[in-house]
Amino acid sequence: MQPRLLGARPLAAARRPAAVCAALPTPTGLWLKPHRPLASMPRQPKQHAAAAAASAPLLPQRQRRVEVRASASGAAAPAPQPAQPAAPIGVKPIPAAISIGLGLIVNFLIPAPAGVSAQAWQLFAIFISTICGLVLGPLPVGAWAFLGLTTVVATGTLPFASAMSAMTSEVIWLIVISFFFAKAFETTGLGERIANVFVAAMGKSSLGLAYGLMVAEAVLGSVASTCV
Repeated sequence: MQPRLLGARPLAAARRPAAVCAALPTPTGLWLKPHRPLASMPRQPKQHAAAAAASAPLLPQRQRRVEVRASASGAAAPAPQPAQPAAPIGVKPIPAAISIGLGLIVNFLIPAPAGVSAQAWQLFAIFISTICGLVLGPLPVGAWAFLGLTTVVATGTLPFASAMSAMTSEVIWLIVISFFFAKAFETTGLGERIANVFVAAMGKSSLGLAYGLMVAEAVLGSVASTCV
């Protein structure tokens, strides 16, 4: 018994005519074509074959994609512009005219009541003008207050010693110093740091947090004004 390869045809089948072999199916289900000698196959000219081999690449080259991404940080940063000075605060003409006009009306058009001296009535007119200016705000509060004090001294309503006597009061300077402390706490953030210390030490619970806030307010309120 001769060995037989898988898929090989027997010798007898190889001697059959081409027409019979073409009708026989193969084990893989394909139909065999009639036998054609190699000499009958058309040959490609050598020049065309060489040109096709030169034009076709040996291996398919993979195209490399280059992604270009724009980044804002890579661009040249503009040069920082110099800080412009703050615009000077000028006088608001309409509030200033209303405040000064009200003081002039009280001083010159309204007669002084009986029992009130001319000096006291003039001081009252300056006081009305100062209060109206503090409400309308033709100038900052400090500038308008010093302007009223200067008017009192310049018109001779009060002597310089009497006008400046309030500056020697301990109560006035205590209020001024408390405002200084409050502004320093606000600028440096010292008040928040002190409050954070008390909250961190006592804020383990909601009740402790309330006690911590109360203690921090008591400590800060004793040295700082609450108006700032």
